Amino acid sequence: MARVTRKSYRALKRLSKKGWGTKLVILFDTYGPVPKAPEELEKGRKWLYPGAAGLLQAKAEAFGLNVYPKTLRCEVKGTKGPLKDGGKEKVAAFIDEFARTISK
Repeated sequence: MARVTRKSYRALKRLSKKGWGTKLVILFDTYGPVPKAPEELEKGRKWLYPGAAGLLQAKAEAFGLNVYPKTLRCEVKGTKGPLKDGGKEKVAAFIDEFARTISK
C-alpha cells in the first residue's frame, strides 16, 4: 500500500555494504487496482505515485547503489494479484529494453 517493507530497505542496505555499488540494480513494485473515476484517482494518487519503486529508488541511490534509471511498475488484479492482463508482456518488454541497454 504505497509503502516499502523494512525487509526491502534492509536488503538495499546489505547490498550497499557488500560492495554492490558498481553493479546495476533494477527496482520494481506492484500496485492496484487503479480507480477509473477521475475523482477517485485523485484521492488515491498518494498511494500510487511514486509508489514503492520510487521510494526504493531514492533510498538505493542514497545508499550509493548504481540504480537503473527506470523502474518496473505492474498493476495487479485485486489487492494481491495476479498481474493485470498484459502484465507479463510489460515485464518481458522491460527486460528486453534493459538487456539492450546493458549490451551497448
